[in-house]
Amino acid sequence: MNATLYKQGSIWIESVLPCFLQHCGQLQNRVHAVCSPKYASGLAMTTHIGKFEIVRSIGKGAMGEVLLGRDPVLQREVAIKTIQTGQKFDEEAKAKFEFEARSTALLSHPNIVTVFDFGQQGGMAYLVMEHIEGDSVETLIANGSPKQELLEILIQVCDGLSYAHEEGLVHRDVKPSNILVSQRGKKNIAKIVDFGVAYTERVNEAAENEWMGTAHYMAPEYLRTGKATASADLFAVGVILYEILSGGVKPFEGEDMTDVLSAVLNQAPPPLSAKDIGGLPMALISVVSKALDKDPLNRYQDAESLGQAISNALKTAVAASTAAARPELLNVVVGKGGQTTCLSLRVALRQAASGAQIRVKPGVYKESIVLDKDVTIAGEGDPSQVVIETTGPPAVRVKSGRTILKGLTLRSTEEQIDSLVDVIEGHITLKECVLSAHGNCAANVEFGAEITLHDCVTTGHGRELVSVLGKANLHGGHLSGATKAAISIQKNGHGVLQNVHMGPGDGVGILLEDQARANIEGVAIIGFDEGSIELDSSSALYAKDSQFLNSKYAGLIQKGRSKSKIEDCLFNEHESSGIHLTRETEAELKGCKFHDNAGYGISAIDGGKITLDSCEIARSQLAGALIHHRGKANINQSKILDGSTEGLHCFYSAEASLEECEIKENAKQGIRVDSNGYVAMRNCTVHYNRGEGMLMESGADVFLESCTIKRNALGSISWPKDGTPPTLLGNNQVEAFSAG
Repeated sequence: MNATLYKQGSIWIESVLPCFLQHCGQLQNRVHAVCSPKYASGLAMTTHIGKFEIVRSIGKGAMGEVLLGRDPVLQREVAIKTIQTGQKFDEEAKAKFEFEARSTALLSHPNIVTVFDFGQQGGMAYLVMEHIEGDSVETLIANGSPKQELLEILIQVCDGLSYAHEEGLVHRDVKPSNILVSQRGKKNIAKIVDFGVAYTERVNEAAENEWMGTAHYMAPEYLRTGKATASADLFAVGVILYEILSGGVKPFEGEDMTDVLSAVLNQAPPPLSAKDIGGLPMALISVVSKALDKDPLNRYQDAESLGQAISNALKTAVAASTAAARPELLNVVVGKGGQTTCLSLRVALRQAASGAQIRVKPGVYKESIVLDKDVTIAGEGDPSQVVIETTGPPAVRVKSGRTILKGLTLRSTEEQIDSLVDVIEGHITLKECVLSAHGNCAANVEFGAEITLHDCVTTGHGRELVSVLGKANLHGGHLSGATKAAISIQKNGHGVLQNVHMGPGDGVGILLEDQARANIEGVAIIGFDEGSIELDSSSALYAKDSQFLNSKYAGLIQKGRSKSKIEDCLFNEHESSGIHLTRETEAELKGCKFHDNAGYGISAIDGGKITLDSCEIARSQLAGALIHHRGKANINQSKILDGSTEGLHCFYSAEASLEECEIKENAKQGIRVDSNGYVAMRNCTVHYNRGEGMLMESGADVFLESCTIKRNALGSISWPKDGTPPTLLGNNQVEAFSAG
């Protein structure tokens, strides 16, 4: 049962309970009203919603219907969630629906449902999401699915919540029915759905001090205060964990809602026994106990820690059973000479126990290995002297576990080899290794898998150096080469880069494809032919303290509704733009510099939107800032100076807003506005430009407040005789106007 409660002042929970129950009755009355024939769905005759074709109904609820649809352009099935207008509480329902669309659209993660579109058609609002074929965790628990599989699904849920919490979003209604499970090959994939009651500080429609969610899964502190925190979501995960282990029994029950809420607030859940959990490791009982602690300070402090605790508890059982099954070695030495265990890495891996240390003596090992257990493989001596060389399959294929390679060289000698390292499942860490690839890529990371590169040198001549569907972490090291991208992060993939040096290369340095995301800090990307970073459809980038230099195109290229947030970075010496935005993209930059670019310092076209705060654009060969064809720019406390043409050029239905900016010493105009361009300036200074301070062409629209425009070689402001002069407010200091 979902319920929304409102708490004012400092009312204690004992006073709130009757209101809660009364509200539940109101909800029942509302549901009865909207399910009556008067509000019957009008979708029966609908064949299209927006561009999407309707296939059939998936299910109906109190306020609307969920439909199976088809995208005729991308040839994929989608789920279309709708609500009808004209209902008794239409505005409340629509507001919740719109909030769900916006909050979910902020997120891009493989374990969170993806939103494709939102809109209204006739008397109906609709939300288009990815279609997930599968059951909910609620159904899987009820059907007696294997508990280990359900626990692995819950680990994925923790991963998705960890990302949502990092983005400032608290779900507030985590429960088994809001977790859907599909299959990709043999792997179960969890998807968190229904962010309609989520809370975020950035979007405040769902306010504090109100109760939203499902009573059995509400945290005690949330019931007392109405304040949503990430810890409340983790408490809900603990409730689900208890249900999985107990086979469907909830930890907090009662004859009525008052009893349930009292149990959540005051009672410990019934203890679980070894019999209850059906042979799973007893360590899981400690995990669920900590997750359900009444005090949030005593729980796991983040979703990642909770997911790791569940994972570690499962691994202890696997390790124990493996050790009991066969006697294996914990220390293995590979190579020629005395005190070695074997000559082959393959043999060493067969002999090694989980957790073993495998030391490799200098030599060239012409073989391919498969890693399916937790081991560490370390070369002795210089990495260049300990070589794993392949002419066929990948040198290293990871199928499970957490493995470490240290001080090795991995290389291929044939161009047709797909990858040197192929990570199918599990997590591999390479430390101080050399990867030299002649095939398609040096490392390939599949969905759900992870790779970490510490201080590695990676080179190659194929399409990509690192191809990521899962997650890649790079700390230090150097990458160079590749015809498409040094690092290609594909749909829903995630990359984290720190202190990495990249370049040169024939393609782009980093490519973020559909819904991929990357966090980079202290990275230098230098000398790539196709640009430093490219963001494609709905991808997201966060960058800090990094350098994007000397490409033959642009430092950053954004396409297809991608987003970026960038702080204290350099975009210098590119043959086109420092940054180029197009097709409804968004970029927020703070403390960045755009120097010596052969084209534009920044450019935003076709609906691209850029925000600059405390930035500097200098010595651009074309306009310092080009805002064109519906592009938008918000520029604050920034400088545009010493360019070879205009400082700012805004035209063709573009908009630029500037506050406390300085534009000076440009070879032509400080600002040029034409072809229906719009510029609004407040507390700005435009001076010492060698053309006009501002040139307004036909169709220009300019608003000035408290600005200074003076000491420009051809005058301060010029506009055509039949044009519209600027609108002036406040204390502007303008030396001379010129019409015509």
